[in-house]
Amino acid sequence: EIKGFVDVPGCTNVENALAARPISVAVDASLWSQYKSGVLSNCGTAVNHGVLLVGSNDQSWTIKNSWGTGWGETGFIRLQKGNTCAVCSYPSYPTL
Repeated sequence: EIKGFVDVPGCTNVENALAARPISVAVDASLWSQYKSGVLSNCGTAVNHGVLLVGSNDQSWTIKNSWGTGWGETGFIRLQKGNTCAVCSYPSYPTL
């Protein structure tokens, strides 16, 4: 049973929280429809889509999208590390 949620302010805190669990994030996905592969670095900050941040490395965030495995990298997208597409603007995770 989910009891509540924790907001995670800032990219450094997102990185730390991500080490323990996936993080729900709101993003600007306006330019995502044509994404096929690689690290996306060009997007806005007007959030319009909810996704799940599932991993990271030194260069990018890995996000699981809801558009099915025929989109992107079998349903995933990589974003340039930082607040690309506003990924660090509204992150949260549930509390049990």
